Amino acid sequence: MSFAEKLANVVNRHDEIQALLSSPDVSPDDLVRMNKEISELAPVVEAIHNYNRTENDLNDAKAMMEDDSLDKEMREMAAAEYYELKDKLPEMEKEIKILLLPKEEDDEKNAILEVRAGTGGDEAALFAAVLLKCISAILRKWDGSLRFWTRTKIRSAVIRKLLPKLPARMFLPNSNLNPERIVFSACR
Repeated sequence: MSFAEKLANVVNRHDEIQALLSSPDVSPDDLVRMNKEISELAPVVEAIHNYNRTENDLNDAKAMMEDDSLDKEMREMAAAEYYELKDKLPEMEKEIKILLLPKEEDDEKNAILEVRAGTGGDEAALFAAVLLKCISAILRKWDGSLRFWTRTKIRSAVIRKLLPKLPARMFLPNSNLNPERIVFSACR
């Protein structure tokens, strides 16, 4: 099965579910299941539509570029657009492939991160406090909340042990999270 056929199958499934959702004789259990499936397919279908539009624009730009009836300036503009879109297409294809990866059961679950001061006395505890500050900054960038299951303090700025609960969407492959960039910019 080619890449284009796979994309067509995903779009067809999305359209099929939308048609079924408008049917009056859908059971509540099926409604919940179909709503969940359509919410998972929606970003994929949107990316597929963007990919198809870009592919059509690429073909149009190529046709304009090769059309001798157009003046030189128009052909140059079409050539510039053609090469820009040609570079963009593989990135879009890669994004779609990532979105099409099978979902795991644990993808929707939150994560618990344990930070302990360890050996090193107050310096290690101060490092744990700085790490908490970095984690908080990352979560603020993600509109997340930092909830603690356990927090043990020695003094106001010194933390011995903390267990923050991190939202699952931070760890999804399509979340566009670049950990190094966010962590280092948040900790400055």
